[in-house]
Amino acid sequence: MKLSVAKSSISLSLGEHTANMLGNPAWVFRTCTASYSDLKGVEHVIEVTADSLYEAVAQGLRVFRENDWIDEVGRGQTTISVVVRQPEVQHKVRVQEFERWSRIARADAC
Repeated sequence: MKLSVAKSSISLSLGEHTANMLGNPAWVFRTCTASYSDLKGVEHVIEVTADSLYEAVAQGLRVFRENDWIDEVGRGQTTISVVVRQPEVQHKVRVQEFERWSRIARADAC
């Protein structure tokens, strides 16, 4: 099953809720693989444990951005692929959509 997150009129918080409800309650942590390909075509992969799609993206981006072996992670159309194990589900999220969701989530928390 593949879920691609692209430009949409649906609010990102609803998209995150929908992603959480695809197979497991939000409080269940899952082992995930987050990956992306840089501008040179090199694929970078990290294993993370997260309770939501966007948390897995956040953890992957943090590691990718802090790693000396990885060039700058692009924004906009750069896609982070997340594979959730047991059952295996793959999600692809554009960095610009994740950052938009992150700004909204931080504003809602205040």
